[in-house]
Amino acid sequence: MDLKTAWRKYVETRDIQMRNKLVLLYAPLVKYIAGQIYSRLPPRSVEIADLVGSGMVGLIEAVEKFSPERGYKFETFAFQRIKGAIIDYLRKLDWLPRNLRIKTKKLEEAYFKLEQQLKRPPSDEELKSYLGYGEKDFQEALSAISYSHVVAFEDFRSQHADIEGSASIYETIEDKTQLDPLDLIEKKEKVDLLKKAIKQLPPRERQVLIYYYFKNFSLREIGEIMGVSESRISQIHSRALLNLKARLKVYF
Repeated sequence: MDLKTAWRKYVETRDIQMRNKLVLLYAPLVKYIAGQIYSRLPPRSVEIADLVGSGMVGLIEAVEKFSPERGYKFETFAFQRIKGAIIDYLRKLDWLPRNLRIKTKKLEEAYFKLEQQLKRPPSDEELKSYLGYGEKDFQEALSAISYSHVVAFEDFRSQHADIEGSASIYETIEDKTQLDPLDLIEKKEKVDLLKKAIKQLPPRERQVLIYYYFKNFSLREIGEIMGVSESRISQIHSRALLNLKARLKVYF
């Protein structure tokens, strides 16, 4: 049975078995999205099967609530639902060790304070001096930044996919009549602020974020493109997130 026929029968009958057939047909999309998010998490922090399971819940909800007559693709609608379900699961899960959370919080606070004092992004040496960290502690905290912001950044991107010109936010609205206009304005303002903050990043930091989050390249692949090591790209990525959060902290 092809997709068009399956959708027509499900819309007409709302039969559970037909729904399940559609879910199976689109299951590879869940595995793809779960794999993308899993690759950004700390090793052994979660099981990919758990991400797939939570994503399947999002897929089922997407199938049940999708209206083909609205004229946009199911994949666009489902992508946001699936990713949202996985992010909700991660948000409820304490997957980053407490000591790393403490270190990332201290580093973020130090970065913000020094940037305000210096009127520019602080250097690694200035951050280490301010925190009293040796090289090992500093690199551990810097690496943890990448992991600690995965959920927050993916969540924001999932809700505002139009940041890089992919799916418009309007394509993912379940029911226009249920959306508060003030809420839509607020979301648009957040998107605009994020766009502005990304544009203000140093070129290499901006490039790494775009490659990593919007073009789905791995850190290794970005390193090959930019001609540096994977570890160096990881450092640039962490600093970009620190820089971005410091710029957005004024607004949120």
